[in-house]
Amino acid sequence: VPSLLWQGERCGGWIAGAGMRCVHRSRMLELYTRYGKDKGRRPRQGQMLSKEKKQSLVEEYATHQTDTGSPEVQVALLTENINQLSEHLRTHKHDFHSQRGLLMMVGQRRRQLAYLNKKDVQRYRTVLARLGLRK
Repeated sequence: VPSLLWQGERCGGWIAGAGMRCVHRSRMLELYTRYGKDKGRRPRQGQMLSKEKKQSLVEEYATHQTDTGSPEVQVALLTENINQLSEHLRTHKHDFHSQRGLLMMVGQRRRQLAYLNKKDVQRYRTVLARLGLRK
């Protein structure tokens, strides 16, 4: 049985998608029933913030009632994501894709803090104190 087939082509019990390796139909059925309609992909391991946690952070750091995008809120959300990803990388040292994502988030947080420092130093210092950054 060839290792690669074109899309939709069949060879005995083997099925292949667009550029995917051949998967036996019994294995495909097992993956489909195990993970639902996600076509054999495993579910994420919960590295993102839950809706409840995100909502509580937005409420805590909001500057007014309908605020969801102020620099304070964005820095708080990024800090929580960074902390979660740092914990993940302590156990999975060779997860270089997540490591790149972490570095991108740290850079984004630095840019947000630089903007806040440029616009209003008092708000900048308040955010640093509340989040425990720059000890």
